[in-house]
Amino acid sequence: MAQDADDAVDCGMTVGLYGRLRPYPWTGGEGGADDGGEELRERLVNLALSRAEAYDWYAPAGLRMRGGRSAHPVPDRWFLCDQGGADWTVGEDETGPARELLWMRADLPRRIASARLPLLPMTRTASDALHRAGDFRLAALRAHLPLHVTAGEADGDWEDMRDWFSLAAPAPTVTVRCAVAVSGEETTPPAWRSGGTAAEVGAVWQTLLGEAVTVAPGAPPATSAAGGGVRYRPYLEPARPVAAYRCRVREWTADAAVWLLETAGEALRRTGHRVPVELTAALA
Repeated sequence: MAQDADDAVDCGMTVGLYGRLRPYPWTGGEGGADDGGEELRERLVNLALSRAEAYDWYAPAGLRMRGGRSAHPVPDRWFLCDQGGADWTVGEDETGPARELLWMRADLPRRIASARLPLLPMTRTASDALHRAGDFRLAALRAHLPLHVTAGEADGDWEDMRDWFSLAAPAPTVTVRCAVAVSGEETTPPAWRSGGTAAEVGAVWQTLLGEAVTVAPGAPPATSAAGGGVRYRPYLEPARPVAAYRCRVREWTADAAVWLLETAGEALRRTGHRVPVELTAALA
């Protein structure tokens, strides 16, 4: 039976939290993958999903019938389609690259014309689960954002977020490296050439962020997996880095990382980029 166009979804919006986790002794996960680590990884995923259910932020399973005609995800914003986690074990001196600790991938109903992708709820539920299970240190947030499925404006939301983060102490500041990648083999893929330049994107992004953050364009890394002592997993295949920025922010938290990536996505949209992108914010 053919799928109704109103029921179609785009699977592939992915959010991944990278860093180090030292599990609390009572969770039974301090031994790593060979001694309880696998069980704790599954528990972390379940914790994240339970948190999402508690917030009523996604449909854990099944579809809701409306008027007996068609089925739609509940609620309308996102519908989990995959999730997982990596080996978070670290040495006693916490050496080695930071890893992708927890990731979630979501379906997005095409019939929903929303100006914002569910980056915040997906990140928050994963971050809550990691903090609940142990001492979690965030090193980077990476997201695959399908900008082509967004529509409309969210000016009020960007103003509210700018007001919220401007209340952080003005000093000291921290440096965050942000990178943009798109799918393509060429040095400058056509998908990137169809919109504004890195400098134009950065200027719009700076306006969205306000005085709480300074944005300076930089040279993109050679590959989407490079830099920062983080072992990245590509969310786009193939992924070609096209822009990079050095940001000075007043705080480094999962929420602040979400703010950087969400506004970066909005800056890309406003400068004509309406293709799936891979965005990364990493603590320098």
